Parts: sequence; structure tokens; C-alpha cells
Amino acid sequence: MQGECADRNQVLLFPQAGGIARSRKIVLPTNLPVKQLQTVAEVVELLGETINQVRRGELDLRVSNAIGYLSGILLSAIEKSSFEERLAALETAVATPSQSTKLPFEQDDSFDFVQPHSADFSCSNKND
Repeated sequence: MQGECADRNQVLLFPQAGGIARSRKIVLPTNLPVKQLQTVAEVVELLGETINQVRRGELDLRVSNAIGYLSGILLSAIEKSSFEERLAALETAVATPSQSTKLPFEQDDSFDFVQPHSADFSCSNKND
């Protein structure tokens, strides 16, 4: 019976030990350089570094999951920002037409149409 009680106490301790290990806060070193993440290329570079750190066992999976999740949100925001900038540029272009888009004639200009000579369009055979 005493052996059963000892095994039972060990079984009760294992979930508690696992719970303590999972609840520990994982913190990255404070001396990590700040990464500018303003372009898609910079976010892709961070993701590549993170993947390699996970593969080498240098980074906890929970941290890498957080970086991956936040990177997805950041990429979405960068994409939306890019669309907004492009839309604003198009709206400005439409609102203020430039000189290069001005037609070479005015609305009231008159045109003289010349009738082509019928000889210019003849399909005579040179052998005739």
C-alpha cells in the first residue's frame, strides 16, 4: 500500500511540474537590436531568421509562434497601407489632370477633312 501511495504522489506532482514549466514567461534578451519592419522584405527577413533560430533550437516555439502571428498582422497592415497610398495617388491624378494628358485641340476647334483622290486608292494591276 505504501508503494501505491508514493506512486500516487508522484503522479500528482507531474501535472503540477508541467503546469509550472508551461506557465513560465519566456523573455528574449533585452539587448536584441531593434528591427525596422516597415516593408514586406524586412518582415520576410525577420521570419527567415526566426525559422532558422527555431531549427537550431535557439528560440522557443511559443516565441516563434508569436513572431509568426504578429508578422502576419503586420504584413496585412503593410499591404493595406500600400493600397491606401496607391488609391490616394490615383485620386490625386484624376482630380488634377496634368498638362501631358491635355488634348492637342480645344473643344471649339474646327477641322478640315480632305477627300482623298480616287487615284490614290486604285488597285490597278501593274501587268495591265
